[in-house]
Amino acid sequence: CMDQIDSEKNLPLHLLSTKAESVDESQFKTRDTIQDCLDTYLKVNPKTSIEFLTGIQAMPEWLRDIAVIHPTVQTMLNVKISSRFPTMILMLDFYFLAATIASFSITSRESLDRRFNPQNTTNKDRAVSGALLSPLYIAAIYFLGREITQMISVRTQTTIFAYLLQAENMLNLAFVFLTMYYTILMQTGLGDDNSFRTGASITMATCYLQVLAYLKSILIDFAVFVSGVVYVTTRLVAFLVCLIITVAAFAQMWYTIFRQSSECYLAAELEAEEDLSANETAADDYVDDDYYDDLFVGGPEEPDDCEPTMYYPFCRSLYFSVYKTFTMMLGEIDDEIFYWNTFSLVLFCLFFFMEVIILLNILIAIITDLYSVVTNERAAIVFWSNRLAFITDMDMVTNGPWKKTVKSFFRLRDEEDEDEEEAAALMKNNDKVDISWERILWKKLIECFDPEVDSNGMGMIIYVPLRVFISMFLIPLWLLLGILSAGWLWPPQVREGLFVQKVSIPQDSGEAQEMESRLEEVSELQKELKAVQDHLVGQIIADRKEMAALKDQVKGIKRELKEEMRNIKGVMTSLFEVQQRAMIS
Repeated sequence: CMDQIDSEKNLPLHLLSTKAESVDESQFKTRDTIQDCLDTYLKVNPKTSIEFLTGIQAMPEWLRDIAVIHPTVQTMLNVKISSRFPTMILMLDFYFLAATIASFSITSRESLDRRFNPQNTTNKDRAVSGALLSPLYIAAIYFLGREITQMISVRTQTTIFAYLLQAENMLNLAFVFLTMYYTILMQTGLGDDNSFRTGASITMATCYLQVLAYLKSILIDFAVFVSGVVYVTTRLVAFLVCLIITVAAFAQMWYTIFRQSSECYLAAELEAEEDLSANETAADDYVDDDYYDDLFVGGPEEPDDCEPTMYYPFCRSLYFSVYKTFTMMLGEIDDEIFYWNTFSLVLFCLFFFMEVIILLNILIAIITDLYSVVTNERAAIVFWSNRLAFITDMDMVTNGPWKKTVKSFFRLRDEEDEDEEEAAALMKNNDKVDISWERILWKKLIECFDPEVDSNGMGMIIYVPLRVFISMFLIPLWLLLGILSAGWLWPPQVREGLFVQKVSIPQDSGEAQEMESRLEEVSELQKELKAVQDHLVGQIIADRKEMAALKDQVKGIKRELKEEMRNIKGVMTSLFEVQQRAMIS
């Protein structure tokens, strides 16, 4: 009955989730009861189905955090992630993402060189070859197809608008749109050059954000890091508001103090002199030769100092005043500009005391405390929640309602077929590990390297050449075929080694305490067995010594008996001879 689906395609888990949504944080006993019900439900090992995964995904956050770290759910997700289709999707994501980054970095640089070359006056001259852009088109179509398939698959669980509002989905769609848009601009040569340069840099940023999102889905360390950054940032609102207020206050005070001061007049004169000197130097250094000849020969000489100079930024505008105050907080100290006025110098000392000594150290303490919460308490929750979301999406893609829609549209099925498939799905256990020929063959290949295999002494003749052949040819060839097929032809052990994570048990759960007590009992039993073994070994040694002494005693008795028998024989012989003599006489 735990896997029975009602008329609305919901499991009993849906009722528990619905009840949990109406329970607030103050109802501790009710939450504990719901948690116990969930634990009981998961301990009976329900079937891994789309309804089960979406039911876990639809739970309120507090209950979902408990569910994802349950060993039953973790085992289900490990089995799912190591199957062929999710592995293939992860590998294809890696291939297309790497191809997008490499191709876009090359083609965008080529496009910028063409756009800012004055000799290229037409769009055709500014355009990049379509052959170079083909990997970008293929990758964009692949990722767009993934998003469209997922949107169609999850339409029964949520709305398209709610799906698009999720941060990760927004990033995926932005990545696809920017890649496709700027690829078209590179091929056509259209668009403003400066805007293209800015947009290309933003597209590269989204590419590397996609790399973080990909690593977050397969590695727990990156999942904790990304979630930790989000968790810490969302809880720094109060601190950031205080920081902005203090920076704006000091910037406004300095801007007010410097207005109409003698230092500002002096700064204006110095800047005017520098501008005049720079113009004269440029006129003297101007050579009426072909610019591109100088460019290809060696280019113009670089100035001695590329650092822009600005005397007293507090004299320019409020914008430069805020900018200078912010850079001073980051360590760009220029205290000489405050010497002319005592109050400005006092503000400078007060600013460094408040911002650098107090606020920045408070920031370090806050970030350390908040990040430790994620790494110590929410590490498993963060990772398994991300894995649950990925597995749910993949399961919706492979077995989602879109398949029924397509088959119904082409009349490839009727209602009886649907009932039979649903009944078969209920009887099928997806949590068992498939014993396929690939698993057996890989196990046999690895067993060839077991030292106990050649215990009969034939290893130098048979197993050494076989091991060399397996390690140098068969295993590399199999792994290469798996890479070329995006993991589809890999043996299950390789997929499990790459993507399966260790099942963790919550520290505050009853199972953890039970497991700890069992480990203690096993440790005590090991100690007792060691003591019994030592006692038995000592007793066996003592018995062997006694047996050796008994053997020596038996041997001595045998020798004595032999001597006595010889003596008795001699006596009997003598008596017999005496008797014979007496009878003769």
